[in-house]
Amino acid sequence: TSNGRGHGHGPAFVDFMTSAAGTPLYMAPECWDDHCGQSVDVFSLGLVFVMIAECPKRLMPLAKWNDKLQCVGLVLCQYEAARNGDTLRLLHPRAVHLYKQERALLQRMLVYNPLCRPTMKTVYGELQDMKVTQKSKSVAKVSVSRTRRYLVCLRTFCALLVLAFVLMLLLYLSF
Repeated sequence: TSNGRGHGHGPAFVDFMTSAAGTPLYMAPECWDDHCGQSVDVFSLGLVFVMIAECPKRLMPLAKWNDKLQCVGLVLCQYEAARNGDTLRLLHPRAVHLYKQERALLQRMLVYNPLCRPTMKTVYGELQDMKVTQKSKSVAKVSVSRTRRYLVCLRTFCALLVLAFVLMLLLYLSF
């Protein structure tokens, strides 16, 4: 039966697909309030990208707020003042190994408002542009190699999302 929100799937399937799930360290702010959409994956991937850029220093994407270390998404969800400005400023330890283009992309991926985040397609396009720009400017090989890691991570992330969706759909249809 159609519930108006999906194509022939019942309310249980839609609720399952939009419920908060995942590793709390990588959850977007809206997940903490059980309001999940496609942009939550962009937020999570942004945190993974920060870890790639800061490797090997950063082990977990944490935010420092009120002298406490917490999940970045949770800080943004709970504290309105934390939502003003650049989310990267909340990270502890600070992200210091980011190139200008990387920082700009990550700022948009980690923004509090899910409607202001780029789509996965936009992220992919910008990463491709960074790769081309870095090669043409003869930027250090580290940045080119890091951009390649981002692209591999993005492709893997998208493949896992598709696999998870198919598995959830099969699970739902088996009931």
